[in-house]
Amino acid sequence: MARSSTVVVVPMTSKARSSLLRPPYLVEVSARESGLSKDGWVKADQIVTIDASELGDRAGRLPQGKIDELDAALRFVLAL
Repeated sequence: MARSSTVVVVPMTSKARSSLLRPPYLVEVSARESGLSKDGWVKADQIVTIDASELGDRAGRLPQGKIDELDAALRFVLAL
């Protein structure tokens, strides 16, 4: 079976306006945890699909604990 030419992306931001409210669709990630230059939030309420050719080099990586939190956030957003 061939791979899809698209990928599902959950964006991150370094400035989440609603972060103080701790909504269930935001996952806080420190720069230390992700390997990125800034602390940020994964925005599970803004899922998008893009062409795989638009992806650049990997910028960082989420540890398993944050992936588990993202899974819970996605389940909340998708009402699963």
